[in-house]
Amino acid sequence: HESAIESVIDAIAAIVDRPLAGYWAHDESAEALIPVEVSTQGTDIVETVPSFEPGASVAWEAFERGEPRYCADLRAESTVHNPDTPIGSEFIVPVGDDGVLIVGSPLSDDVPSEDRELIVIIARHLQTALTLANRRRRLQDARERIAAERNQLKQVIDTVPQLIFAKNPDGEFILANEAVADAYGTTVDGLIGSTDADYASDPEEVDAFTADDRRVLETGESLYRTEETLTDAAGNERVLETWKIPFSPVESDDEAVLGVAN
Repeated sequence: HESAIESVIDAIAAIVDRPLAGYWAHDESAEALIPVEVSTQGTDIVETVPSFEPGASVAWEAFERGEPRYCADLRAESTVHNPDTPIGSEFIVPVGDDGVLIVGSPLSDDVPSEDRELIVIIARHLQTALTLANRRRRLQDARERIAAERNQLKQVIDTVPQLIFAKNPDGEFILANEAVADAYGTTVDGLIGSTDADYASDPEEVDAFTADDRRVLETGESLYRTEETLTDAAGNERVLETWKIPFSPVESDDEAVLGVAN
């Protein structure tokens, strides 16, 4: 947002050459137009850059109506924010629902029509830039939420004693908790991308796991084993009660098997 707005204000100052050029953003929580960027000359003229609230300014009226408004004699406007304003004329252009672009001069009627047309065009480009920035921000926020949710889910499944895992059609682990990694004498990161055959010491157990996984994938039906044997990394033979169901990973088009063993 900030870089796009700053570029626009610099462009207006250079092309239109009016001392006051600024952008006021709509703050929904404050229900006001808040100054974000104002040209250096503008802050020299207006010592304290104001915010604009509903019913108390020409700027808010233009924003609310969604239409550009030119005030050739700002002080004569009935809803002028400051009757003693040093600004003589002012052109206000709403930038969608995001805010307003304001260009002004200490002189009356000092923003000619050709300049106003150019300012409208610049405002449209700013609106496009802000829309794209908002989309990128929402996408980034969504990614961060997803990452936080995944991290939270990982913390949950890593605290339970049950073995929780998922495998792709090649038998590779695409998800596993600490209980599975401990059973195989490795880490979760080490397990991802590996197969049972890489860690299990008993080939017959691997064949049984693989056959059950394949059955779930081929039939699309869940499978329940009351007793299933797993020899862990310490050489202990564990007898597990196992559930396996079809699973559709978000980041893959391939079906997978999700399993829980207790």
